[in-house]
Amino acid sequence: MPNTFHVGIDLGTSRTSITTSTGKRFTSRTCVGYPKDVIAQKRFNKPYLLGDEALENRLALDLIWPLSQGVISDNPKALEATHLVLKHVIETVLPEYRKGDLIYAAIGVPAQASINNKKAIIEASKNIVNKVLIVSEPFSVAYSIDRFDECLIVDIGAGTTDLCRMHGAMPKPKIN
Repeated sequence: MPNTFHVGIDLGTSRTSITTSTGKRFTSRTCVGYPKDVIAQKRFNKPYLLGDEALENRLALDLIWPLSQGVISDNPKALEATHLVLKHVIETVLPEYRKGDLIYAAIGVPAQASINNKKAIIEASKNIVNKVLIVSEPFSVAYSIDRFDECLIVDIGAGTTDLCRMHGAMPKPKIN
């Protein structure tokens, strides 16, 4: 019988954090470095470096911060880099994961993330998680502290600042 793991992921502009149903937590820088040339490829002997390892070797790498302003950037490698970051944090925090086990993920996105931004996150999570739920980051904070009415949640991140006014019902998208 397969194990089922539940994870919550804050896919941030500068850092990505994960917490699991097994009680484990991990945070990594949200960057991927690709070797700049043949010398760098020979030195690292791998196609990319992640997080702090990428930052420590940034002079020999093309660094990609795939989430500019809280959403997957227009850089052609951003979707792949986001996929690699997600895979890295999940593999790091769930070493007991075996083929056939299930991973259900709730991934936080900025309050103003568009449908296209959310679809890109779902695309980046393919072949890593079995089911994904995209959640507004400030709403998830309000939910976690049981504040459903008469409060304003402010999420100040590296790429975005999000507000969520809780008024006793699910927040609706802003309609112009």
